[in-house]
Amino acid sequence: MEDAFLVFPEIKTYRFKLEQLGLGDVNAMFQIKSTPAVTHSYGRNPNVSLLQAESWLRIIIDDYRERKGLVWKIADKTDGRIAGAVTLWNMDHKSLMLEVGYELHQIIGKKV
Repeated sequence: MEDAFLVFPEIKTYRFKLEQLGLGDVNAMFQIKSTPAVTHSYGRNPNVSLLQAESWLRIIIDDYRERKGLVWKIADKTDGRIAGAVTLWNMDHKSLMLEVGYELHQIIGKKV
């Protein structure tokens, strides 16, 4: 698990590439996180401002730096459009346990 914090791991599938999220992704993540159908599934209120999405991004960037979690953006390989995010969080490095979460843009989610 520790190797993932040396260099952020990238994953490629046939349709998508999973890469580290950054502050430059704030608009795309706001679009996803402001959708009630998306945030309802994990018990959160939708974002109502871009600042909320930016704050979340800053938290996940810090979490990675502090070895608390990893969050990938799910980007379409053909056009780079962000389809969602995958999260590894609530990490217990001693027992090698963690939780997995994801969120998908509702239009993409219907196609997966």
